[in-house]
Parts: sequence; structure tokens; C-alpha cells
Amino acid sequence: MIESISIQGLRGILEGELNHLPPLGVLIGPNGCGKSTVLEAMALATAPDVGDLVGRCVRRRMEVHSGAKFLFRVSPEDSPSPSRITATVSEFGTLETRLQLRREPLPGSEEGAGFGIHIEVARSELGRERVCAVGFTPKNEYKINGSRAPRGAKSQPFVRFLDQRIGTPRQSLVEVLGYNRARGGKGQAEQHVRELLPDLTVIEILTSEGSLEPFVNLTFPNRSIPVALSGDGMESLVRLALELSGATKGIYLIEEPEAHQHIAAMARSAKIIASAVKSGSQVILSTHSLEFLDLLIDALGEAHVNKLGVLRLALRDGKLFSVHHQGEDVRVARATVEMDLR
Repeated sequence: MIESISIQGLRGILEGELNHLPPLGVLIGPNGCGKSTVLEAMALATAPDVGDLVGRCVRRRMEVHSGAKFLFRVSPEDSPSPSRITATVSEFGTLETRLQLRREPLPGSEEGAGFGIHIEVARSELGRERVCAVGFTPKNEYKINGSRAPRGAKSQPFVRFLDQRIGTPRQSLVEVLGYNRARGGKGQAEQHVRELLPDLTVIEILTSEGSLEPFVNLTFPNRSIPVALSGDGMESLVRLALELSGATKGIYLIEEPEAHQHIAAMARSAKIIASAVKSGSQVILSTHSLEFLDLLIDALGEAHVNKLGVLRLALRDGKLFSVHHQGEDVRVARATVEMDLR
């Protein structure tokens, strides 16, 4: 579990820290307060595949030309200072990631022409360090060089960074279903979906006639439909169910889990998240929905509401500020919280 995070020079955050993070953390606040950047920072500090994570963070803003430089807190003309992100993770101690923007390849790198911006990534863990370089084209394509775990490194935390918004780069749903099966969560995921689609028979991987390209399908007694064609809200729910069902340990960082969903699907998503938290996972998420916060409180129930923490964020001149409401205090502070979500 991530217990604390310190951020320096990442996107719009010049400096800031969050401490005493709960098993279920809800980040709220107005647009531009740093919610997305905080989730990125948590992932960059803890995810084992940090080089790939740097690339994914840049590609989350595909509409931005040469987006790698905007991972740092600088204007396009300035020379950016390094970013430093430090997290304290229970059972793993202190993990630190440092990012440095370079405009030329590192010695020995193998990027071809077009990879004109490079981010050097250094990860410190357990007193050891590993380094890689990520090269970017102006269209935000990326290539990783030199990524390797430090010699003698212990196992690392299981971290998943999920963005439920349609159009953002995401892992193939086929791969997500494969991971879900491996940990025995498929039956639970199907049960969650049946709360909205009672006649669902199975969630399965199929291929189209004349194609070997697999896809995830919702199969019913008398019909069948690919998840990708079931509607944005249903696809969002199925993805969340497959990611979290059967999870008993791990860290899940989720951008707007309720995105595109009808209120009934939002209620089921809240139950999926609450179930994972009750089973021992940590979930840190962002939201703009007061209704979704209420649904999370209801899904946790009185016995587990103390696992919930709401962090109201504000960003002033690059400095990150936060107010933390915990457990039952979230209900008491609801009127204040509502101001940040309306």
C-alpha cells in the first residue's frame, strides 16, 4: 500500500506531498488541481515497468505535439529541472523515480532518426538503482532502452494504472481478461456484470470469421456482442470488473472509474472497487461525481467506511495543497466536499 507520496517538478506540480494515504483514496477538486498528475506520480514511483509507464503518461495527451517535454513543469522554451517522485510503500520501503529531459540520445542508445526528445529515468529501490532512457518522436511514439531491474532486487509491488476514459491508451481487454483468469477472478467479474445484464452466459475471447484477431465478447443464450460494441459505459464496467475482480493484494490507480456510466453501472463499479478494498487491495481514484462518492460510501458499509479517505486537492503557484477527510468524517464534511464536485 502506498502510504505517502512526494512530488517535485512533475507537470504542473512544483512541489507537494500527500501523507497517511488510506486503503481507498478519493481525489477530488476543481479542474487543474493536480488529480491526474498525482495518479501519474504514484504510478511512476511504484510501477515495476517504469520506462513503459513514462511512455504511457506522455501518450495520455496524444493531441499534444512533442508531449514528452510537458511531463515536466516548464514552458516549452525553458530548460526543465529534473522531476523527483518519492513514495513510501508498505512492505517495500521507499521507492524513488527521477526523470531528466534530454534533447540528444544517451551514449549507446539505439533509437533511430525521429526520436528527438529523450527522458532519462532512474529508479532507486532498496538501496539499488536502475536506469533507462525513453526516446520520443514528435507524434509521441516511444522506445525504451536499457531498462533492467537492479541486481539483487526483491519482488516489487503489483501496480495497475487505469484510465477509464474512452480514447486514452489502454491495455488490450484480451490481455486484461487473461490476467483475470490467472488469478481466478472471472466468475466474480461475470457476476458483477450480471447485476446489469442478468441473462449474460459468459465473458469469453472469440475471433471473427476470417480473422485471427481476438476480442472479448459478451455471450447470451440467444445473442452475442463484442464488449467494444456494447456501449462506452458497459465497456468501462466490464474492464473495471476484469481488472479488480479476484484481487486480494495490489495497488490500483484509477482515473475517473465512473466515466461514461449510467447511475446503475456506477453503483456496480462502486461495489467492484469496495470489494477489492475489503479483500486487501488499495485503490486510489479521481472523480468529479458526488453521486459516485456516495455510492462508494454505501458499498463499503459501516464496517469498512474507515478505509475511505477523501483528499481535496488545490494547486496554487505550483504548490500542491490537500485537505484529508477520513471515514465517517466524509459524511460530516459532505457539504464542503460537494462544493468541489459541483
